[in-house]
Amino acid sequence: MWVSEAEQTRVYDAQGALTGRTPLQGVFSPDKRWVIQENRVVRVADGQPVLTSTTNLTGVFAPDSQYALIYDGDTLAAYRTDSWTRLWQQRNQFLDLPVQFSRDGRRFLMRSKLYDTETGTALGQYMGEPTTLSQDGRERGKASGIILSLCRSPSMPSRSW
Repeated sequence: MWVSEAEQTRVYDAQGALTGRTPLQGVFSPDKRWVIQENRVVRVADGQPVLTSTTNLTGVFAPDSQYALIYDGDTLAAYRTDSWTRLWQQRNQFLDLPVQFSRDGRRFLMRSKLYDTETGTALGQYMGEPTTLSQDGRERGKASGIILSLCRSPSMPSRSW
């Protein structure tokens, strides 16, 4: 577990024992290789910035840490984290948290719209508040008691059980 405190982040193992510390804090990628910190994205291993901005950054990582959505106050952009190559950017597009990625990171849901992560293309719109996206982001599920509603992308019909 990683816990950010005043000027550092402490790392604990499953038993609660302190195993390490880093002077970095912010939004860490799930694999703990990257952190979005104030006006930059930093490689945790050596503290070197891989992306910088003149304004503070807000962002979120895909579950597999392969992609990051970064907002700089004016522009939303998607990056591949293996090379920090910008895939797309949209001016005047806000990062509206929470963002939900499919487990493979190839699609994300923001403001009830489903987007392709690599292109930024809106693929459709979902109604309601989903709780999970399928592996590939084509389906979403919402548990409600013993009823599970599964809604496919807009071009596919919805089903309920």
